[in-house]
Amino acid sequence: MKGLRKILAAALLAVLFAGLCASCAIPANVSRSQGDEHALTALKQSYRSASVVLRGVCVQTHTDLSGALCADVEVKEVLAGKTLTGGIVHCVSGGLKEGGSYLLFLGQGADVHYSEDEPAYSVIESDAVEESGSSFKLKSTGITLTEIRKELRRLDAVIGAPATSYYYMSLGELAAAADEIFLGQVVQAPELTNTAFRSQEGGGTVEQELPASVARVSAYGAVKGALKYGDTVDLIYAPAMSADVVDAATLTATTYGESAVPPLKEGAVYLFFLVRGPDPKQSYYFSVNPFQGYVPVKNDSLSVSYVNKALVPYAELAPLVRDVRAILGI
Repeated sequence: MKGLRKILAAALLAVLFAGLCASCAIPANVSRSQGDEHALTALKQSYRSASVVLRGVCVQTHTDLSGALCADVEVKEVLAGKTLTGGIVHCVSGGLKEGGSYLLFLGQGADVHYSEDEPAYSVIESDAVEESGSSFKLKSTGITLTEIRKELRRLDAVIGAPATSYYYMSLGELAAAADEIFLGQVVQAPELTNTAFRSQEGGGTVEQELPASVARVSAYGAVKGALKYGDTVDLIYAPAMSADVVDAATLTATTYGESAVPPLKEGAVYLFFLVRGPDPKQSYYFSVNPFQGYVPVKNDSLSVSYVNKALVPYAELAPLVRDVRAILGI
């Protein structure tokens, strides 16, 4: 990212995690530190590929309508991502056996034909879990879930962020790019602090620290998306990400600097244009881009910044909302 110091993902202090897959097992003639290195690499790769990390019990295996061997897993503990503890998830079995207890790294989008009422996942990695006194450990290695939880918390503390955001000249392009368009109030806007981010760029992972805060926004009414009145979202406010904005039409860098990013004020009401963060295990939202992600609203009046070319023609909220709905056909 231009103008910013990029830090290649460095190895964290490893916990033993060799049993996640057979290729990670530690042979007797390999030193424990080398095993830790390989185990941590496998853990990070599995974590980044997964939509959910959980501990669960396989309650049933069966064949779905396409002939694939599948498993129903009762969720005992969610270590990362979003699914209900005590609920059932449906996945391609990945060798799971009825009655077995497992640590599972699951990915979304499995092509299953069993029940539309159950979440469908594919098994990225799995390992059997067994009780050890009052705790749990991986059967193949003896690594405790306490160690695994600690390492996953470290990984989850780094926020997954888009590598690049795009600037839009037209309302239609801006509205189409947003996952959520809604009227809402900023109920919390902490001070900017150095925050760790991770993004995928050029086939590799880049980590960096930027001044940022997590603003809490309460929704009043949705123009696009699934938010309902009273729903809250955690919005990443990071003006320094303005260095990574490119024009959607020309793919050239925007010339607006960080000082042109509109402020986000606690207590103020805005019309938001947001996108979901790239990591499905995290619940963060980002502005479509730092210049066009939100517009102050007071009564029915808009205060559109000169840098937001797509919305400059609008001085009132109602015509803008009407045009967005017409463009989207809603």
